[in-house]
Amino acid sequence: MAVAAILAVLDWAAVAARSKVLERCAKPGVLLALLVAAAIAHPGHAGVHGWLLLALGFGLIGDVALSFAAPGQLAPPPEARPRPPAATAAEVGGIELLEAAGIELAQPEAVARPAAGAHRADRSRQAARLAETAEPAEAAEPALAAGPAGPDPAQPATAGGPQPPDVAFSAGLASFLIGHICYCAAMLRYGTDQLSLGFGLVLVLLALLAFGQRVLSGAQAQAGTGLTVAVAAYITALGSAVVLGIGTSSLWAAYGIVLFAFSDLVLASDRFVRPLRRAPLIVAVSYHLAQALLVLGLVH
Repeated sequence: MAVAAILAVLDWAAVAARSKVLERCAKPGVLLALLVAAAIAHPGHAGVHGWLLLALGFGLIGDVALSFAAPGQLAPPPEARPRPPAATAAEVGGIELLEAAGIELAQPEAVARPAAGAHRADRSRQAARLAETAEPAEAAEPALAAGPAGPDPAQPATAGGPQPPDVAFSAGLASFLIGHICYCAAMLRYGTDQLSLGFGLVLVLLALLAFGQRVLSGAQAQAGTGLTVAVAAYITALGSAVVLGIGTSSLWAAYGIVLFAFSDLVLASDRFVRPLRRAPLIVAVSYHLAQALLVLGLVH
């Protein structure tokens, strides 16, 4: 546990300094040290030991996967997305060319037509403008023939719609999902009481009402239905672990799983809802404290 604490502080410093190389070494090291601590411990409840080791093992796999995951790109709101221009320079020049040649364009019935004399006077002015607009119109024609411009590389990938989910992030999500199922099994072996379970269920439902829809909507906008279903399954597994963790008689385990949920909530909000200041550091600190509390709670 002392080695895990030292490596955790080192990882937090790496996250604050944005040192990916150091973070990829220190973060899995914390879970590896906790795994060794849990392996040599002797839980007082039968059947807890194996499930706890499995949960930490999948957490270690998830840490390695997420360390290589790309940061999430939030989809811009509809009003912020680029819109096509109302009319190009070539289109304006072409309209004036037709009018100068005496070809009238279709107008809505509600728009009154000018008088014949005024129309002839306008033709002379339009003919004068034709010489000025001919060259810009000809210069714009090659651009139109070339077709619409390609996507701007400066725009985020999600500006054009949902993108395939990041493989490393999906692998990490699946690993932690299985880890939460293992934690659920360990907590059931540890023992629960109905009153505490009811309190935990109410707490989870309130959290879902407050944040669930926004997180799922962000996942849908970012990577489509596949990631949304995976995130929904993960929320179900984590919510079940929170209910069972609060339902145990171990306060350390209850604090640990609630802190784990807080860490994941900050991560999901930063990735799918809106960027949060210092989110990576908050996630790292709360995550390591949560895993350590779960180990301490479930081995006693």
